[in-house]
Amino acid sequence: MFDEIHYTTISVIISIYNRFFPEKCDDEQIREIIEYTETSTDNSDLKKQNIYSMISEMLYDENGQKTIYDMIDAVDLPECPPLNDIKELLSIIMVLDESVSINYGKNEFIQEDAHDHELLREITEVITHNNPTIVAEPKYKEIMKSCVREHFDALIEDEIVDEDDFEEKLERAIEEYYKQNPRECIRDSVVLATPSKELPSKLAKLRDDVQPEQRTTEWYERRHGLITASSAWKVLDSQANFNSFVHSKCVPYQPYAATNVDSPLHWGQRYEPVSVELYEHLYNTKLGEFGCITHPAHEFLGASPDGINIDSRSPLYGRMLEIKNIVNREITGIPKKEYWIQMQLQMEVCDLADCDFLECVFKEYPSYMEFYSDVGNTFNKTASGAFKGVLAMFYQGSSPVYEYCPLVTTTTTQYERWMEDIMERNSEKLFVKYIYWRLELMSCVYVPRNREWFLANVAQLRHAWETIQREKVSGFDHRKPIKKTICKKGGENQQQLTINITTNIDHLDEEPMKD
Repeated sequence: MFDEIHYTTISVIISIYNRFFPEKCDDEQIREIIEYTETSTDNSDLKKQNIYSMISEMLYDENGQKTIYDMIDAVDLPECPPLNDIKELLSIIMVLDESVSINYGKNEFIQEDAHDHELLREITEVITHNNPTIVAEPKYKEIMKSCVREHFDALIEDEIVDEDDFEEKLERAIEEYYKQNPRECIRDSVVLATPSKELPSKLAKLRDDVQPEQRTTEWYERRHGLITASSAWKVLDSQANFNSFVHSKCVPYQPYAATNVDSPLHWGQRYEPVSVELYEHLYNTKLGEFGCITHPAHEFLGASPDGINIDSRSPLYGRMLEIKNIVNREITGIPKKEYWIQMQLQMEVCDLADCDFLECVFKEYPSYMEFYSDVGNTFNKTASGAFKGVLAMFYQGSSPVYEYCPLVTTTTTQYERWMEDIMERNSEKLFVKYIYWRLELMSCVYVPRNREWFLANVAQLRHAWETIQREKVSGFDHRKPIKKTICKKGGENQQQLTINITTNIDHLDEEPMKD
């Protein structure tokens, strides 16, 4: 079958040929090949042979004598990549087309070693360009290796290309590509560049945007009228998730009836202030909240970053922070697809270049005695040296409210003063309990902005938004998640349970796929 890999190969060859031999290119011929490749509905071996034949005609001069290899060797191109790079690229198509005579020496690929990886990097760029959504995949590197390697399977099998040498060069090529179009993350918060002089004005502009306070009714209503960074992954995922997302945005916003304090979502929100304080303490910086921000050019996109570094003296000044407080997921140091997309959208909306991805695992002590017994050198450290602390839970109406003992509380005396202070300050609220916690695990990885990914996917995001606006008028019932009925046999009476395969409640996804 004539698959995407072949399309990619053809586009690379035409691009290279047109670049180095513009005087020998027949524009009409090239247009004909491109048009046939992109528009023909025939996906058979016949189509493949037709395209190969069309390209083969382009590989010979007007007398039908010289191959393009001869043309390359005869032209002085001092600023071009090594001739072997171009030859190898062309051989991908020629080795598959038996009608073209190949004059290609065994292992020539590895004889001119200096810049072979440039060839692989160019193919990597084209594959990514043709498949823009794969950059968000956590296993993007492995996917790219597999796609690029498919180009060379025939050459490796025929021992034209040395397999071990190829793998080494492929690794270098992909690493080079990542430098320009990053998906990989660095396993710690690092400083790669001095904060730009434009940051103060950017942050001031973000602050000047009048916004409702986070997690208020007004805040949720505003987010309901946007494609938010935390839910944008659904637009770029399966059709089922796309339908569910469109449906959730078409239905009117419904506020929470009550807060489930035992849910993973609430767990993440409960410990978010603790995570912020830990980050500020460990990296000697200060974070600011900026509410729900809309994109200046794409008004249907919005983001609510957990924080932005606002200390102008810090080398992290202007860097965003995304927090995930985990309940039952393993920390790998590689953001899930949903989270990576969320951070990319946040950086685009705020026009910032960097983000730290902070994951924390907190454990709670059953009682104060167990908390007190696990003591280190100071009140805020465990016997193993990990951070620990206390928070107080109150209720105001039907909503929980928390007070947090400062992380720098190092003595029991300071802790007792804090308790007295919060009880006095919250005298009109209903006190519920103290919660004693310790930090079990923490990971902070640096995630750079990938501008190319956004430019490749913003059209799909706009399409989703236009679909929502259109179907609010024309109807959206066909987007309703499929319901599955499960019958449980129980004698004469059967219990019937109906569940939604996908959820419609948009505001439950403020932390996508919350653990």
